[in-house]
Amino acid sequence: MLFDNGNVRVAADADAHSRGQVLQVDEENRVARVLLNADLGVYSSALGSAQRLRNGDFQFDAGFIYDEASGSLVSRSLVVNPAGALVSNIQSLNLVYRTFQMRDLYTAP
Repeated sequence: MLFDNGNVRVAADADAHSRGQVLQVDEENRVARVLLNADLGVYSSALGSAQRLRNGDFQFDAGFIYDEASGSLVSRSLVVNPAGALVSNIQSLNLVYRTFQMRDLYTAP
């Protein structure tokens, strides 16, 4: 799993977005297969993370987004299902290095 900022794509297309990706890597045969390539609908030039959730969904943190409406930097934690459809989207008014979901505050990850 990885959070792809998309800096090279944005250099070529200012409307490009960051992506959440899941790859299956066969090291022995040197083959990588894309299992998920989700357009996250926002561009984060830095700061991001990826996590597979217990229910099979994926959470991606877009931690460095310029919000044109407010003129400030924000972050978003986005959850997509295995088909790449957005399940939830939480925005923070702060920059966020990484986010991870936990079952509760008492159970070790």
